[in-house]
This record gives sequence, structure tokens and C-alpha cells, in this order.
Amino acid sequence: MRIEQNWEDCFVYLVSLEVPASPRREKWFTNRTIVLKNELNFSEMKDFIKKTIGPEVTLLNVDLWDEGLVAKEW
Repeated sequence: MRIEQNWEDCFVYLVSLEVPASPRREKWFTNRTIVLKNELNFSEMKDFIKKTIGPEVTLLNVDLWDEGLVAKEW
């Protein structure tokens, strides 16, 4: 089937993060959408955030918002 040849499953997460204060700005909060090929639980997402965004950022909340498709190549 064409879908399986050209597309892979993905998982769309909504995450809430706390970014600590720095000398130039106060502590702030932000929401982000993250799309991954793997399904992660809270602790796995926490590790992923620490490795990719930085160890100083705190993961406050994660919601698996939707499952989707991502193009393999085009």
C-alpha cells in the first residue's frame, strides 16, 4: 500500500516547560509541540528534554495529543 511505503507513524506531544532565570531574564514558562517517531512515557520524555533542550529545563506536563503520519522522504 502506498501509505506504508511513503509514511511512518509519529506521535504529537504537547509539553509544558519551566525555563530557569538567567542573568538577562526572569524564570519563564512555555508550551511546545514535539513530534517523535517513538511513543514516550513521562520519565522518558523528561530524559529526552534534558538531553535535547538542556538539563536546566524542567518538564512540567506532557500530553500525547495525537498520533499522525510523517513522510519518510519526498
